Amino acid sequence: MRWSLWAVRSAIIAVDLIIAAIIVLSILPLATGDLSVSIPDNQDNEPTMEGDRITMSLPIDVSNYGYFSIDDLTLMLRVSNGDLVITDQRSQPVDIPSGGTTRVNLALTMDLGSISDEALKDMVFNRTVLMMSLGVEAGYSLSLVKASVNVQESMEWDPLISDFNLDVYNVQTIANGSNYNVLVPYSFSASELINGRTLNIHSQLVNSTGVMGTTDNTVVMEQHNAGQITFVISQEAAMWYMGHPEDLRLLVDLDFEGATMHQEAVIHWGG
Repeated sequence: MRWSLWAVRSAIIAVDLIIAAIIVLSILPLATGDLSVSIPDNQDNEPTMEGDRITMSLPIDVSNYGYFSIDDLTLMLRVSNGDLVITDQRSQPVDIPSGGTTRVNLALTMDLGSISDEALKDMVFNRTVLMMSLGVEAGYSLSLVKASVNVQESMEWDPLISDFNLDVYNVQTIANGSNYNVLVPYSFSASELINGRTLNIHSQLVNSTGVMGTTDNTVVMEQHNAGQITFVISQEAAMWYMGHPEDLRLLVDLDFEGATMHQEAVIHWGG
């Protein structure tokens, strides 16, 4: 089973709880009798980002109308990218008395600041597949009988920044006093988690002999972003290229919270 972690938030919560329900029901199917797991109504399950930490709460209501109380019900969630453990969470043990409903909360926290540069780059700029291990431990009869079950599922991670595009077919050259501005349109999308945060864009325009211009853009991100990279070149250079076509290289480096991505494009200029 694969799903998008951030793009379909309600789906991951629903799937997580369905898996949890299957696990719980498989632990104590006969001893407890009537046992069910449900999603609480009107709960704010939206993930939040503060500093480098992404947090999402997973509340679960466990209804036990069977014969025995459930002792020390514990939920465990582990998310990894290859050998790197991104988060390893364990809820506080909760007793589920018979004859009622008890809420169990598991908070999923990912600290981007503790992730290696390569793994952070994957999570910020690339789609990648994470592995999720979800487990439940519980007991009954005064904890004399205990059981635990674990399942593993692949989890498709949508990048926080995606679809970065340099529109080299709509480059404009505009006179600006004694110089010319070369305007290169760009666009990209950003997860709602990082709306309001900044992306740094460092760009260079390079010809056959060296660097023609360098510029930096700081973008306060929204869900959909568009702007222009502006290079300032001399009037003499602009006029020379009008009669001497050349393919120029556009080198762009994106930087978000220390995660970087490099892109290159070719601009056919002049003639």
